[in-house]
Amino acid sequence: MTRTFGWLFGISLAGLGALLFAGSVWPDSALAAASATPTVKAAQDAKLGSILADSQGMTLYTFKKDKPGKSACVDACAKRWPPLAVPEGMQPIAAPGIPGKLGQTERKDDTYQATYNGMPLYRYAGDSKPGDTNGQGLGGNWFVVPTTTSHAATSGGSSQSW
Repeated sequence: MTRTFGWLFGISLAGLGALLFAGSVWPDSALAAASATPTVKAAQDAKLGSILADSQGMTLYTFKKDKPGKSACVDACAKRWPPLAVPEGMQPIAAPGIPGKLGQTERKDDTYQATYNGMPLYRYAGDSKPGDTNGQGLGGNWFVVPTTTSHAATSGGSSQSW
């Protein structure tokens, strides 16, 4: 019995050592990416087609006044249109089927925001549940983000502003 216990204990220590070694060789980002939930995924809307949503299913939008990598929505605007935040140094993760490139940009308040093909991504405070698209076309400036070249990002909408 003592020999069996010693043998099993040795195997357990060897396994622990292998795990510790793998953790020190693999970059933290690779370990995190392997288990992380996608930041952005596709959602289907009956009128707008396949559009981007966050990990909770909330619709994502772009702001017409933004420039690639630079958000123009700050202060009161950012309260109504919360940026899709990402931790500094962490790349947003796209679910399978998202054809564009995800990235991040630093905001004026020193936080980081996810981008899609360079454009900052936002949620809309007027969307109360996954699948809502109440911000589509608001003020002629806010548009859902299509996953394809659908009409979603350019179709008209309400004349309200943020």
